[in-house]
Amino acid sequence: MLIKKTTISLVLGFALAASAFAGSEDWNGTFTFQDSTGVARAVAHTPTGIQFLFFSVVKCLHLGKGAKISGVLIPEDVTLCTNSNVETFISQVQKLGLITNKTVTLGASYKP
Repeated sequence: MLIKKTTISLVLGFALAASAFAGSEDWNGTFTFQDSTGVARAVAHTPTGIQFLFFSVVKCLHLGKGAKISGVLIPEDVTLCTNSNVETFISQVQKLGLITNKTVTLGASYKP
């Protein structure tokens, strides 16, 4: 009986973990922004990851106000997440600087 309970717990745990990614928004985007020093920087979003500078994350990237990372000063708190919709993600990127270029491709299951 203990083996059966453990197996059920593992299956339920996996289902819960998988459901956390099930809400990931189905879109891809690349955003170029100009930081406070005038340098062009890029942020990329996919349903399974965020890429910014040397960071590559699966869920969320939290950048705290006042941090300086590779010469980029973070002017206010920024949270970039895979499960963000396009509008929310853009609003977070805008906190980093003026967006000068963006490319967004919506997936078949994207719902705004």
